[in-house]
Amino acid sequence: MTNANEKLERALGWMERNFVRDSISIVAIAKLEGPELEMPRLEAAVAATQRRHANLRVNLNADATHFVGVSGAAPVSVYTVSDETVLHSQLRRLQHATLPLFSKLLPLWRIDSFRAKFIHATVFCISIHHAVADGTSVYVLLNDILSAYTSPDSISPPLPFLADVASLSAQAFGPNLLDDDAVLNKLIAARKTWKATLPTEIPPVQHDHDTRAKNAFFLRDIPADVFAQVLQRCHQERITVGMLLLAALHFSVARIVSSKGQQLVFPWYFPHDTDVNLRRRFTDAMDFGHDYVGLLIGMMPTDLVVESKEDTLFDFARRMGGWLREGLATKLAHKFHVVNQRYDVEVGVPATRTTDLNFSNVGVYPFKTEHGDLVVTEFHEVGAWCPAGGTHIFLINTVNGRLCCSWVYEESTGNANVAKELLDSVVDLLEHVPQLAAGFTLDEFLNINQRIAAE
Repeated sequence: MTNANEKLERALGWMERNFVRDSISIVAIAKLEGPELEMPRLEAAVAATQRRHANLRVNLNADATHFVGVSGAAPVSVYTVSDETVLHSQLRRLQHATLPLFSKLLPLWRIDSFRAKFIHATVFCISIHHAVADGTSVYVLLNDILSAYTSPDSISPPLPFLADVASLSAQAFGPNLLDDDAVLNKLIAARKTWKATLPTEIPPVQHDHDTRAKNAFFLRDIPADVFAQVLQRCHQERITVGMLLLAALHFSVARIVSSKGQQLVFPWYFPHDTDVNLRRRFTDAMDFGHDYVGLLIGMMPTDLVVESKEDTLFDFARRMGGWLREGLATKLAHKFHVVNQRYDVEVGVPATRTTDLNFSNVGVYPFKTEHGDLVVTEFHEVGAWCPAGGTHIFLINTVNGRLCCSWVYEESTGNANVAKELLDSVVDLLEHVPQLAAGFTLDEFLNINQRIAAE
């Protein structure tokens, strides 16, 4: 089976290297072990999922604030392949398939199922435009398609259509101050004096009809057993995983900055935005929980600084929690979400151009691996996630007890090197959290990595 897994990894690596991002934004690939899929049942399951997730197939109007549903059934394709060459050929055909981004009549996502005899499994592909949903939503689509396939009588009711930003804001906060000039002025002042922290490359803007940046993913998982130990340590330190993730992010950025020969001047400030749309994860509970809370709150630029190299990881995480609670109590996250839109309109520059990194907390989605005789043994994503200008975005979600981390970057060799180094640093630090001393400092973290680099 190891040999089969290596063959699948080679196929996925080929797709990631050769993917044409002008055509399809995101492709999620799952490996299913079990009987071959039956075409009529699969088509019925896809149709049922399409009806349930009509709100995922949307077009944005000119001002990018309202969602409009579209009609049509997602096409289903099933192939049997006998070797890697044939699978590559099918993936090449898929990479050139163009999904109609602005059509109200045609589907914005498609399903491809390859029965790969050489790995004795099904490679299940879902292709989707980012205008429809982000990559993590594909977890939900796959889950519901397989649930409808194995248990057609237990299909969940359709989800309500997405509301516009103003409606979501009203639901979350009641009447809101959309004209908060004080917050807007603070944001503009901060971004006029912004200086890059990360060694980031901003590729030239493409002057065509596709405004998306050309992006790529790096993905890493923390296994369920290790993540359970991380959660236990968070309980002991009285912090949430969200606080710990943000602290690990700051420590890792400090590490890469110092490794590139830049001096860390304290108090040290790392500018980035934090998406706190799931408050429970970041501030109130000591674990993720299993409930799905999709409340829009928005992006909040961090004001927290690292005071010195003697700052400890866990103390910094606790300070991060206090900052998050204060910002949420004063609704700053929501206000910044609103004024970011005003900033884009009034200043005429994409706000994401002026942040080093966006840390996005994308949620806890309902997902399971066993669907009757079918078992999902692997899950991968390739494609473009960022809007134009989102030079680095760090996404997290949880699936079956694992912590899944994705680092998305505007595609260039320099950004890829930075993204890979940062993701590895964050994940490796988190995996060692259960063994760290309570007083583990930034200085120790920097020295550990320097010793490893020297070796």
